[in-house]
Amino acid sequence: MPLNLKVTYVPDSKFWSLQWREFGVLIAMTAVLSLLSLWWVRRRLVRRHGR
Repeated sequence: MPLNLKVTYVPDSKFWSLQWREFGVLIAMTAVLSLLSLWWVRRRLVRRHGR
């Protein structure tokens, strides 16, 4: 079974726009996951102390 590898490069003119777009996506994912984690932990704490 032969392995194939395809390499593509980003042109210099689009490098920084791609980097900023990727940064924006990662920051958005970080914010969403952080808020989801805080909500889940607070919900579990309230449920535990509410008994």
